[in-house]
Amino acid sequence: MTGRFVIVGLGGARSPWFSNLTRWSTTGLVGAEYTKALSADEVLAILGAGRKVSALIVSGSTPGLDRDFVSVVNSFGVAVLVVDDGHTQRDWESLGAASVLPMSFGPDELAEDLERNAQRIDPTSRRSSRVSVSFTSQDDIGALIAVTGAGGAGVSTISMALSQGLAALSGARTVALADLTRRCDLAMYHDVGDVIPGLPELVEAHRGDTPDPDRVREFLFDIDSRNYDLLLGQRRSRDSAAMAPLSTAAAIDGLRRSYDIVVADSDPTVDGESDTGSVDIELFNSAQRHAFSVASVVIVVVQPGIRGLRRLAGLVSTLGNFGVPAARLVPVINQAPRSAPAKASLTRLIADLNPLDDSIHPAVFVKSIKLLEDIHHQADALPRSVSMPLAVAVDSLLSREGKRNGVSATKVAATVTPRERSRVA
Repeated sequence: MTGRFVIVGLGGARSPWFSNLTRWSTTGLVGAEYTKALSADEVLAILGAGRKVSALIVSGSTPGLDRDFVSVVNSFGVAVLVVDDGHTQRDWESLGAASVLPMSFGPDELAEDLERNAQRIDPTSRRSSRVSVSFTSQDDIGALIAVTGAGGAGVSTISMALSQGLAALSGARTVALADLTRRCDLAMYHDVGDVIPGLPELVEAHRGDTPDPDRVREFLFDIDSRNYDLLLGQRRSRDSAAMAPLSTAAAIDGLRRSYDIVVADSDPTVDGESDTGSVDIELFNSAQRHAFSVASVVIVVVQPGIRGLRRLAGLVSTLGNFGVPAARLVPVINQAPRSAPAKASLTRLIADLNPLDDSIHPAVFVKSIKLLEDIHHQADALPRSVSMPLAVAVDSLLSREGKRNGVSATKVAATVTPRERSRVA
């Protein structure tokens, strides 16, 4: 057996195990090289400098110990062993930890844990400090429909109409509408009266835990007139900087575990480091990037006319380059003309401008909604003539993927009933 274990310890200086590791490593009770760290940032600095490490042993009450920190450490090939100090009750393994050690663990127990979860290090090797984080979808949770489009095209209105239509199409679905945009108009359009809780609070709840569905649903508001629940968005554009990407992804997936269908009102910005050379921009767009990467259907909303159709072609191309399959795209022409010849002309123009193949779903034409401002102000039900065509188009694509009920075919959906929830401060 070649190599030896290299471990980093992160915990309180007065913790017995923290000082015991020094003695065990120097006396040979544990065949490991040991380095102390005093903060999460110091751990990342050690790993980022290129030093190879087998395992991080960290106290459960360490500041900054959350899902994203564990994921970054794991991305260096480092196992995270959490010492349960009794002060923090979390499911550490669900957050990515390899194992949980008791406060009173001894050298034999540690050695066994290292053999089981960590890799020995060849002293001549080094590791690149570059980290690449990718998001993957999960097929056994609820479907996500991302709705996006150019500013002023009516994306939020289409999101609301689609959510209402999907909730009405089958009485066995629970539907959530989530605001992932930076402008965050859904709070105004629903006149909920509050700004908390919302997406930032849901993301924070997923930093160090995996809340159960009942807990997740407490972050949303009941919109009884449309039979769906609403997750408010961020309150300031800069809130995006505080929402770590993996926690944001976990929050969106938490919604998908809690609802049969999640409709995400999303900005069309998916720029990442490869596009701009900026990691910060990729982190800033992490919510939209994750939503598009796991979406079963992506609705692209534009208005009729040359400008709108040109924007449609650009958005379809952008999403295709990001990796969204053309078969999952549904163009929606908002405030479309009523006459059949005009719709046929728009259909031909869309085909001419389409930069991808012909597997994109045929465009859905949505007529103008009368007294829309009053409907928004009172959060009344939107006209069925608008909501149902959208829902039927999306339902056909969900059916094609075996997610007709918004989830995998094996999941049994719960009956929708009005719910009263406490609002989380």
